[in-house]
Amino acid sequence: LSQQEQAQALAREERGIGPERKGKERERECEEKEREREVAREAAREAGEREVQLLQLKIRLSESSSVSRSSSEHGDAGEEPSLRIHTGRLLVTFDEGRDDLDAFIRRFESIARGQKWPESQWATALSTCLTGEALSVYGRLPPTDAADFTKVETALLKRFRFTADGFRDKFNKERPVGGETATQYAARLRHYFDRWVELSKTETEFESLRALLIRERFLHGCGSNLALYLKERRAESLGDMLELADQFLEAQGGASLAKTKKDRPITDEKGKYEKGGNSHSPLPRCYICNRGNHPPHLCRNRPAANVAIVCFKCGKKGHRANDCRSGANNSLQASCLYAPRETREDPICDGYIELRNGEKVPVVNAVRVTPPKNLAENLPVSTGTLRGTDISVLRDTGCNTVIVRRKLVKEDELTGTSRLVYLVDGTARMLLEARIEVDTLYFTGNLTALCLQDPLYDLILGNIDSVRPPNDPRKETENLSRQRS
Repeated sequence: LSQQEQAQALAREERGIGPERKGKERERECEEKEREREVAREAAREAGEREVQLLQLKIRLSESSSVSRSSSEHGDAGEEPSLRIHTGRLLVTFDEGRDDLDAFIRRFESIARGQKWPESQWATALSTCLTGEALSVYGRLPPTDAADFTKVETALLKRFRFTADGFRDKFNKERPVGGETATQYAARLRHYFDRWVELSKTETEFESLRALLIRERFLHGCGSNLALYLKERRAESLGDMLELADQFLEAQGGASLAKTKKDRPITDEKGKYEKGGNSHSPLPRCYICNRGNHPPHLCRNRPAANVAIVCFKCGKKGHRANDCRSGANNSLQASCLYAPRETREDPICDGYIELRNGEKVPVVNAVRVTPPKNLAENLPVSTGTLRGTDISVLRDTGCNTVIVRRKLVKEDELTGTSRLVYLVDGTARMLLEARIEVDTLYFTGNLTALCLQDPLYDLILGNIDSVRPPNDPRKETENLSRQRS
């Protein structure tokens, strides 16, 4: 075939195949468009499902929030909302030396209710107002009890002795204070009575209150042993308590129900613990040592605060000024100098005196006086010897024993026993006994004496056997003849 024929044949083939190829291409395009539409429909369906799920979640959240709000409003179970409570704006910190703990807690409850604080946060809010021993009590509570306001209040009241017995004593013994009106005093008594009834778990009915008063008067009137026995048993009713009392008296062999002399309280002579106190008002009871003659902030058993002692002389810590070794200046001055023997040499040179160790100290002033023979006038005081040592002797007619200075007695002269001696001021002391040999104008020989650390005279002779009277001492001639013999 010629080239022209071949080109015509190819053109005919192309005209025959072209429609079929174009149809297939259209089918492919339609399929691709259908797939794209299917993908779009699937994406729209998934988006719709997600939107439905989101709407359902929002509905459930709104329902749960409404349930929690209704439970909090009606007091149902569930956690209360947490609020920021600022107690410092409404309450000052508790001071155990000045504030009354019961009144402080009552004021806290009034403020908490007035401010509508959640009761679950009362314990934490109260802890921010505590200091000192009250804060220590709160810190010793378990975490579960520390979050419960009722348990915190009970622990604090017990530690500071605010119990049923404490409020009962306040109700019976409290007196009006200066400047207090009749209404205020009656309100205070009413509060003590209400707290007494509340803490004793007594019903506010006439019969219950009458039984409470009869029970307290019974315990007050009976003996201390029986009262202690009944308080330990904690009878629920008056009848149970009376039955226990009868059993106690029967076990004691018919002991008396009334108080004895040893049950009478010992009152303080002063009747007050500080200046300006009222002798008619009862003494406060200390919650530290549980004694009723001083307030807690004056208790000797109060634990020392963690405050270092600072010396005001040198400014260093660890010692007081009276124990300070570094004075304001290192110069020493003699305030008094006693010379037992008279000497012709003048010890003062240019205003200074030289001590035995070679140190010189300035002399502010010098006075020469003659020391008296005796410490007091018109006393029978003389000299004597104790194992050859010169001693001062007092003949005391108001004494029935012998007293000797302890440092003059040797250890082998002690008998190993002690005797009781009553002094002139009524005090009694146990003194060591010793056998010594003395030579005095009133007595010479061996005698038994009692050793005292720092008596007025070295030897005090009382009214013992063979002792001379004060107006008849031994003569010097008798002393010479005794020495010659």
